[in-house]
Amino acid sequence: MKKKWANKTKIQHWVSYVTVIFLIAITTNYVSAQAVSPLTIKISNLVDSKTLITVLVYDEKDDLNGRATVHYKKYSPQQVIKGITVESLPAGNYAILAFQDKDENYYLTRNNDGMPVEYFGLSNNPVLQGSLVMEQIKFSHHKSQTQTINFY
Repeated sequence: MKKKWANKTKIQHWVSYVTVIFLIAITTNYVSAQAVSPLTIKISNLVDSKTLITVLVYDEKDDLNGRATVHYKKYSPQQVIKGITVESLPAGNYAILAFQDKDENYYLTRNNDGMPVEYFGLSNNPVLQGSLVMEQIKFSHHKSQTQTINFY
């Protein structure tokens, strides 16, 4: 009787191991099947060649007045002129804000009217009329691409 239970337990363990391996294989295939590609960001029209540039990449669901969930990093002007690359970005809709943080407060500083007082640029290079809206600056990312941002 003990031998019968021992064989049944071995079979249950074997089925459990096979199930776990199967689940890992499915998850790995799902993750590798998701479309990911690099996004290169270049900045033109730089006036200040010394102050670091903060580059923020937002997911379309992010609040543009909050923290960027996709990418947040500072670069030298020379780096962004050549182009910086965010590797393995999943397909989706994104927005870019880049600015020179002259007062080093980690935010794009604005005056009393809400207009930026630091040099900045946005994806799609929109002409701003009022507050910043995601619809103006979001872009679709489904393959390797370069976004060139003009500074104001």
